[in-house]
Amino acid sequence: MFDIIIITGIIITFITMIIGSNNPNTLTGLEIGLGFILFGVLIYCNTRINEIYNVKNIFELILDIMPHLLIISSIIICIYIIGMYFTKISTDKVSDSFKLFKNWFIIFTIFQVASILYYYSKPGDKKKSDYLIYIFGIFNSIFLIIMYTTLTYFTTDGFRNITI
Repeated sequence: MFDIIIITGIIITFITMIIGSNNPNTLTGLEIGLGFILFGVLIYCNTRINEIYNVKNIFELILDIMPHLLIISSIIICIYIIGMYFTKISTDKVSDSFKLFKNWFIIFTIFQVASILYYYSKPGDKKKSDYLIYIFGIFNSIFLIIMYTTLTYFTTDGFRNITI
């Protein structure tokens, strides 16, 4: 069930990334796609918690869910950033670097979620999947910081209205 929701979110997010413009429709599509991915990862975490609920050690439960919490938190922060600065982004008052880092964030998030789907198909490779999620999560955190900084301090008209 969760894999279909995640794949739907990946398709929606990827299509909005390919369209590439910052009009309100594509931004809403991006938020919807990320929401689908978020919902799918939450359902996956719920199934993982139910599978290992009999574990006596809470530390094992936390270690098992920690990589997925990284994905969940980064998606929530991205949805918040896009929602908070929706009008600035949709009126294209952002620099091109924001668009670049937004696309890198989407690509790395897709890789993280694909790693979850890979683990689900091959449960023996959990450590590889977790390491990939952590590595891509570090990059995603950097991309989110750059996106937030760009939107907060470097919002311009995109240098499109310069007359010489």
